[in-house]
Amino acid sequence: MHVRFGRNEGSAWDSRFLPRCSKREVEAIPKDEALVVLPVGAVEQHGPHLPVYTDTLIGEAFLTRAFEELPADSQIWLLPPLPYGKSTEHLGHPGTISLSATTLMSVLTDISSSLSRSGFRRLVLFNTHGGNADLLNMMAREIRIATGMMVFRLDPGALGLGDAWLSEEERKVGIHAGDYETSVVLAVQERWVHRPLAGTELPKFPVIPSLQLRSKAFAWVMDDLSESGIAGDAAAASAEKGRAILERRGDPAGRGAAGDAALRLRGGEDRLPAGAGGRRPGRKGREEGGLMMYRGTGTTTLHVTIGQPDTAADQRRGARPGEAPSAPAPELTPPLVTMKSLSKMYGNGTAALQDVDLDITEGEFLCFVGPSGCGKSTVFKLIAGLGEPTGGSLSILGLTPKEARRRSEIAFVFQDHTLLPWSSVQDNVMLPLQLKGVPKREQREEAERVLELVGLKDYMKALPRQLSGGMKMRVSIARALATRPKLLLMDEPFGALDEITRQTLQDELLKIWEADRKMTVLFVTHNVFEAVFLSTRVVVMTPRPGKIAAEIPIAAPFPRDEEFRTKPEFSDWVRSVSACLKH
Repeated sequence: MHVRFGRNEGSAWDSRFLPRCSKREVEAIPKDEALVVLPVGAVEQHGPHLPVYTDTLIGEAFLTRAFEELPADSQIWLLPPLPYGKSTEHLGHPGTISLSATTLMSVLTDISSSLSRSGFRRLVLFNTHGGNADLLNMMAREIRIATGMMVFRLDPGALGLGDAWLSEEERKVGIHAGDYETSVVLAVQERWVHRPLAGTELPKFPVIPSLQLRSKAFAWVMDDLSESGIAGDAAAASAEKGRAILERRGDPAGRGAAGDAALRLRGGEDRLPAGAGGRRPGRKGREEGGLMMYRGTGTTTLHVTIGQPDTAADQRRGARPGEAPSAPAPELTPPLVTMKSLSKMYGNGTAALQDVDLDITEGEFLCFVGPSGCGKSTVFKLIAGLGEPTGGSLSILGLTPKEARRRSEIAFVFQDHTLLPWSSVQDNVMLPLQLKGVPKREQREEAERVLELVGLKDYMKALPRQLSGGMKMRVSIARALATRPKLLLMDEPFGALDEITRQTLQDELLKIWEADRKMTVLFVTHNVFEAVFLSTRVVVMTPRPGKIAAEIPIAAPFPRDEEFRTKPEFSDWVRSVSACLKH
């Protein structure tokens, strides 16, 4: 049965509208179950017939309908829509209000930090403007790292937009103010639409495979596509079609795009890990397909268990039973990181890790090597608090991974530099400090310090596009060092670089580490030569399910230079590690 709601009516704007709660009511919300939804839209031109509020209005419509599909006891809460987005593709058109990337980033940071301080652990960014997508994708991870919150993106493109009701041409190039958007606005706020001005303008451009509007594979602005501000067939729109899109998901037997949104939010509520870690007891997860749009994994709270050396560990270090290890590892008392019987099994039954026992001491440079899929990156995710084990225990400085991350004891460097392309080198390095609320002057001082450390002090005002691949990676390392972490996680950071640049950065990384031997580095690589050159100890992992096959101490002194790579003992260690990989 069709139920019509006016704008800002229904449970989304009443019983599930978070700002209507008092301080006491917010405090009483069970935070381990709560999921907060922040709609992010835009105010920008939508042709001569639609309001500039269209993107935000469509988000309101989806959520108004979606919240009616949720159970009364659902702990999903709605924030007021953030109406302004990054609309630079429409600048110059009357009515467009665009935030800069920096401003939008700051707003999202402040909102998420405030939610975190109130105890909320899970946030969904419900985005209805394509121009926001790239920025939100990057910010989701930055907020995740800074606050420990689970942050997810949910876009209408993932909800099934009723393509069956649209023409083939509209599905192909109807990206703005066309049939789809006009129909939905007609369905929810008909008097805001100037029907006589709803025309048709289908973008015309050469048929080149890489120039696809839907995937936005080239940097278009609206004037490249349209004179009217329409890119689609608005003349074909109708209120009936808009209701069908909202309620039926393009299939008369379907549950509607809004209903699909509700199901996905409910799937998120049931499947996302609770704030303190793990799934809530007694609740079964929904089908995996219901979460396909989500990015990220959970955090976990684990008991601290410090393991003692045993015969199996001695054998992994190269000793026969009853014999002392040939090259004992550094004393690990007390350990910085402790893993005991650590295991990870995914929902499909795949065992990624099995019974991993490992202690890591302060000041080590530990390299993980192993075949693809052996669980190296899984170990990193668990240490970083970006995943939860299914067995065993893990502690960092006597803390859970989540607690250690919140205290900025952990920093990350990925293979992809993950720099914000619109921000300067200095601003990129200052970002984690900004997210922590560090005063501006201290941010600048720390950025200058770490950029000098990596040899890029003269490039503080440069943009990432002006840097080489090696320089971008230096900036990424500097950004990680800015928080002065005790544990630096590096997941194949040099994997995409040429060999000369790679060796140069290896040398520079060791100099940085030697300057602060209290910092522990965990480094994932597929390159055996790199592992031997960098590390105090190489951990070799078996094929899935990942176990520790061997721990090989590299007892060469520091500093290490090019001459070390030519020494016989270097070759011996390379052969030893390679032999362990083959067995």
